[in-house]
Amino acid sequence: MSMTFQFDNFAQLIFMDGHGVFVWSSVLLTSFLLLSLVLNPILKRRKLLKKLKIEFMGSDNASY
Repeated sequence: MSMTFQFDNFAQLIFMDGHGVFVWSSVLLTSFLLLSLVLNPILKRRKLLKKLKIEFMGSDNASY
């Protein structure tokens, strides 16, 4: 069983017989959404930890 490449050159790969616009825009949109799903919790966690650190340091100094 041999595998053959479906496109003869890079331009055909990008154009995909007129469907390239839909395919590549879908790939970009999906990649963007997946990246945002990964980064959003990380950024929110950092923000929360920074806020908690500021509150903890502030309450720690006020108790003395």
